[in-house]
Amino acid sequence: MIIKISDSNISVFFLDCFRFQVCGNEYNVLLNKRDIDLYHYEIWKKDGDNLVFVDDVFLSLDKFREYYFADERSTNSKIINELIIPTIIKNDN
Repeated sequence: MIIKISDSNISVFFLDCFRFQVCGNEYNVLLNKRDIDLYHYEIWKKDGDNLVFVDDVFLSLDKFREYYFADERSTNSKIINELIIPTIIKNDN
């Protein structure tokens, strides 16, 4: 799936989103939390003006508590390092 984006009409309807780079590629992670007991992270790879869907990562509220650390930035870093990057590497092979 490819989504074309334009700077003039970007709308984000997610509670949380962040971007980072791995091996020179930019990734956007969107938190889609429709269920109070489940964290659903969507991983998208930026390819020029396109976002290409990579994979989903699901995390239960109980498991999320294991990653929670003092502030949102530290929590997101732990989730990226321990869940998101391994998922990207798995899908890249």
